[in-house]
Amino acid sequence: MDASMLGQPRVLLIDGDAARAARHCSQLALQGWHVIDVGDPREALRAVRTAVFDLVLIQMAPAAAAGMDLPGGLQRAAGGGFLPVIVIGDGTATEEDRCRCLDSGADEVFPPSIGADELWARMRALLRIKVLQDALDDSKRALEDALRREQQLIEQLRADNDLLLEQVVTDPLTRLYNVRYFHQFIGDEFRIARRYGHPLTLLMLDLDHFKAVNDAHGHPMGDFVLRQTAGIFRRTVRDADVAARTGGEEFAVILPRTGRQAGHESAQRIRTTLAEHTFVSGPTHLQITCSIGLACYRDDADVTSPHHLIYFADQALLAAKQAGRDRIVHWIDLDGDLKARLRTHARSFADADNTVNDEDRTADQEGVANVEGG
Repeated sequence: MDASMLGQPRVLLIDGDAARAARHCSQLALQGWHVIDVGDPREALRAVRTAVFDLVLIQMAPAAAAGMDLPGGLQRAAGGGFLPVIVIGDGTATEEDRCRCLDSGADEVFPPSIGADELWARMRALLRIKVLQDALDDSKRALEDALRREQQLIEQLRADNDLLLEQVVTDPLTRLYNVRYFHQFIGDEFRIARRYGHPLTLLMLDLDHFKAVNDAHGHPMGDFVLRQTAGIFRRTVRDADVAARTGGEEFAVILPRTGRQAGHESAQRIRTTLAEHTFVSGPTHLQITCSIGLACYRDDADVTSPHHLIYFADQALLAAKQAGRDRIVHWIDLDGDLKARLRTHARSFADADNTVNDEDRTADQEGVANVEGG
């Protein structure tokens, strides 16, 4: 805490005349000021770097003070806060000298004839300004600190929200999207596809004989295979595609704006990449294949809702596994009688839970009409 806060302002007096400086010190002490007297400007600069002062009183010709940039140098040496500087001239200063001294950083420039009472009053006035300026500076620093803390809090909250969102939509083992996000995304993409007349393909995948991996090598090896498989998906699907883990060894890949033929090419790329990959963990080397079922909105007339797209792709996956595994089966290529039975079963699903609502359907149909009409 500095002297001014304790009720005794600190003054740095710079005066090369020792006798005059002594008189000033005595008079200032009677006014309740604590005075530090230095005769050399360089010593004054050192003093303000190491101690706190409330005001500087310079007894010097204004031209000389301005020439050595003493007022400004003292302000800079003080470290940024407001430090009032009064210069008392020698009686020879011109108006130009006084202006130069003020421009160099002095707050007041007085002739030597100034009366003591006026000088003390001027010093008290500058001290009041300093108190207000210091309070303003303190408030500014407090506000900046508060804003900095608030920004840090906002950044932390944003990071926490991002992490929470990732945890909500991400499978913790594979870091792929989870089944919850899969259903949300396919519903959104289906609405877009129907509104604008785009195709939408879904691949449902299952790792062949995965239970045997867990039984023979343990669940840690099984988890390793699942993580490696997820990495293969990331390398083989497009940025616009969404790969998700929907069950133990079951996965799905949503292919927006992709028809049946392009979807088959993507499925084939995944299947062959996986089949050619060797899963190596310590002494264990494994080869894994997968079965893939494919259904496509727009290319498959049976697909009229997101739930149908999932159901028909899943039935195509089941057919791929029943046909011997390590293959791709399209819903559209299933046996006619089987498809008829599955269509009947699909119609029994509750539209309220598994399809877009009637308002969305009306808007989507209007969108398709606009696209096709354009």
